[in-house]
Amino acid sequence: MFALPPAVRLPLSLACAGAVIGLVGCESEAAVVTRTLEPTHRTLIAVVTGETRLTKVTLKGPRLYVDGFADAFDRVIETLDTAKTPPTFAIPDGFEPDESEGRGMLRVVPETGEPVEIRVIWVDADGSVMPDSSGLYTLLNADRRALELPPWNGDGWMETAKEAGEVAIETRDDGELVRFDLVGTQPPYPTVDDILPARIASTPPPGWTDKGADQFRLSVLERDYDGQTATLSLSRAGGSVLDNVNRWRGQVGLPPAEDDDDFVTRTVDGVESYEVTLVGEARAIRGLVVPLEGSLLFVKLSAPADVLPRTDDDFDAFVASLRLG
Repeated sequence: MFALPPAVRLPLSLACAGAVIGLVGCESEAAVVTRTLEPTHRTLIAVVTGETRLTKVTLKGPRLYVDGFADAFDRVIETLDTAKTPPTFAIPDGFEPDESEGRGMLRVVPETGEPVEIRVIWVDADGSVMPDSSGLYTLLNADRRALELPPWNGDGWMETAKEAGEVAIETRDDGELVRFDLVGTQPPYPTVDDILPARIASTPPPGWTDKGADQFRLSVLERDYDGQTATLSLSRAGGSVLDNVNRWRGQVGLPPAEDDDDFVTRTVDGVESYEVTLVGEARAIRGLVVPLEGSLLFVKLSAPADVLPRTDDDFDAFVASLRLG
């Protein structure tokens, strides 16, 4: 599983000397954590070749999100029936069909709006369609060019790709399955901008333990309150503010809201943002949604319902320390 680049920890005194730009306060030695995100994109490809049909499945998007949805891609491959027209497959949990599907193509996208898609296309042809055919070669090199990767060339391109660790081949009842895993520096299709910032800096409140990052969150902090754990995290995704808040509401057992009447506006590093406090029977969330160009930044404090009020000062201090790169 792909891991985000490690945090760069600098004493605040160094930040004041110019090592980290735009951070407030020079009188404290509290650690400032700066997350630097590489603007890489990833394309997963699976091609099933039979006697008269070539079927290609792709998962494309910013690498942070593609890594998180690799299991959904595998689910499509496992359930894919290439004998039917159009091919059929099980829609992964959390995905929905995209109404903009074109002829000879099926597309599913995350319900919560992350900037990825799983696309299935198929091409029928007379005679055998082999993995090293000119059609497959052209399709895959188009994906490589979109990622600013050099094209595969020559009759031995498949062996070259295998040696680079970009290819795996499996045998299926309906033909041979060739998997490709490509990582490059450009969006894999022009409608998705690079939504990852160069960096987001923050100061962990005293008493909180930095747990690092994972495939979904830029930063995770934890604190123990008399045997109960509160979690404070930073994450980034697409979709609307209301849709994402409704996802939080479901996590604490509340029904979805139809409007944003419960949102409180708050300025974060000059950006007007939206704050909510959601309290369920057992769990509670205090969350902040910061609209950034192309996506949303989330500050989420999750805790047992009776613990949440004890975290207010730390939440406010953490939000005040945010600097958006």
